[in-house]
Amino acid sequence: DPQLHQLPTKDCVIDETMNRCCLLELPSAVLGMYWPAERVMAGLRVCKSIRKELLEHTGTIIVAKTPGASVGTDLFAADFWQERRRKVCLTWRGEPHLLQYLEPLAPCLSHLDVKDTVLGGIGVRGLAKVVRTCTVLRHLDLSGAGIDHDGMERLAGRLGQCTALAHLDLSWNRIMRDGTHHLTLVLEQCEVLAHLNLSGNSIGAEGAGVLAEVLGECNALTHLDLTCNQLGDEGVRWLCGGLGECASLVHLELSSNEIGAEGAELLGGVLGECKALAHLGLSHNLIGNDGAGNLVGVLVGCKALAHLVLNSNRIDDAGVGRLAAVMGQCTALVHLGLSGNRFGDQGAASLAEGLQGCKELGFLDLSRNGIGDEGAEKLAATLGGCKELKHLDLSNNGIGADAVGKLAGVLGECNKALAHLGLSGNRIGDQGAGNLERVLKECKALVRLELSSNEIDEAGVRRLALVLGECTSLVHLDLSDNRVGDDGVTRLVGGLVRCESLVNLNLNQNGIGNKGVERLAKALVGCKALLHLDLSQNWIEEAGMRRLAEVRRQWPRGRKELLVDLSDQTQTYRQRYRHRHRHTQTQNNVWMAWGAA
Repeated sequence: DPQLHQLPTKDCVIDETMNRCCLLELPSAVLGMYWPAERVMAGLRVCKSIRKELLEHTGTIIVAKTPGASVGTDLFAADFWQERRRKVCLTWRGEPHLLQYLEPLAPCLSHLDVKDTVLGGIGVRGLAKVVRTCTVLRHLDLSGAGIDHDGMERLAGRLGQCTALAHLDLSWNRIMRDGTHHLTLVLEQCEVLAHLNLSGNSIGAEGAGVLAEVLGECNALTHLDLTCNQLGDEGVRWLCGGLGECASLVHLELSSNEIGAEGAELLGGVLGECKALAHLGLSHNLIGNDGAGNLVGVLVGCKALAHLVLNSNRIDDAGVGRLAAVMGQCTALVHLGLSGNRFGDQGAASLAEGLQGCKELGFLDLSRNGIGDEGAEKLAATLGGCKELKHLDLSNNGIGADAVGKLAGVLGECNKALAHLGLSGNRIGDQGAGNLERVLKECKALVRLELSSNEIDEAGVRRLALVLGECTSLVHLDLSDNRVGDDGVTRLVGGLVRCESLVNLNLNQNGIGNKGVERLAKALVGCKALLHLDLSQNWIEEAGMRRLAEVRRQWPRGRKELLVDLSDQTQTYRQRYRHRHRHTQTQNNVWMAWGAA
């Protein structure tokens, strides 16, 4: 169709995104009233450039952004794909009642994504018609689709016929206890199902019991996610009956389930026999010290355990000590999360000793605890042996400048792969900011540096700015809630221009006024990679706003868009100096964006 060539090239894109697969993205205009479906399908058949791309690949992905207008079945003519033995992956973001038009394409569907599309009764009926003939369907994403237990009953019989189904995502629906009864039919018939996500469905303890009855028959199941399902210790008791028979289980997520010490003890006894288990997530539960000790069986028995996440579980020094005593046996451990617990220097010291045998550790999150200088120094001595460490988060503890200096010395010398360093919410001050010089110079892979809420003022910023130019990979720098001020910004801009990779800069709540904005505005054009600048909650008044507006008008054509957050200006200024400036007005929700995206 000659008119097909009038489509904007940015909206109709063919690109290789997977192994010998083609991504064909059709804009809303194509599928709406301006471009009848029959015309588009005809165009695809004859347009040489598109047809050549389709025929050269072994698979095709269609991303259909459908408006409310009617869609003709010709767009999804199955013969076009069946004749060429294509397997189609379809992402649907259209109206639920239009799902019925996918039925002719069903025999070719290998991947169907309907997430965040609230189906309702008519959408579920349409989807049931489609999946009943999806003989090659391997991946089905129905997360956030509003499916309740009635919808699950309607779908279960059809999904059971999808014998090739390997990945099923039903997260954040309303399946609840009754829906799990219908789900068991799918689990019994889909013998190759490997990934099952039921997070956010409130199945409760009784639903866990129903699920446990068939888990032993899921011989291919490797990933099970039951986050936020109100299981409690009783639900874990039921679940363990089935988990003990899942010899192939690799990934188990049970976060936000009100699991206590009793549930942890049950899990420790059962999961210790799951030799293939590599990921265990138990964040935001009520495990405590006794529960942490009860998990020792998992650490000892699961030699393949690589990810252990126990964030926000009320574990203090004693509990961490019990975990650390056997952690040296977890030689495969790559990811450890203990954020938001209650341990301090003693727990950190125990952990440092336990981690000496974890040479492959790449991710360590100890934020939001009570670690001080002594604990940080003990950790520093151990982390020098973790050559693969890429992510270290010690935010919101009580670490001072001297401990940061020792930590920086070790990281700069031994951890060349470090990409993320989080130190926000400590008390490192100007001296600590200067002590980070070794990390910034030596860790060439550093991508993200977080230093918010650390009492850093102009002197500390000056020392940081001197070495920013050597951070050739730094993308994100967070200096929010410090004391940078106008003088600090003056020192900072020299380093910003030399830091050519910086994309995000956060200077929120730093007492920056018009003078600082003047210096910053001159440097913005030189920051060629910068895309987001947060200047919210400062003291910038009308003159500073005008100066930024001038930079906006002078912005080079063709440069990527820069977004500047100027919301809530002078609010802090007014609160602190209310007796002097009673009539100062706040400027809320002010954003500036310029350039072409």
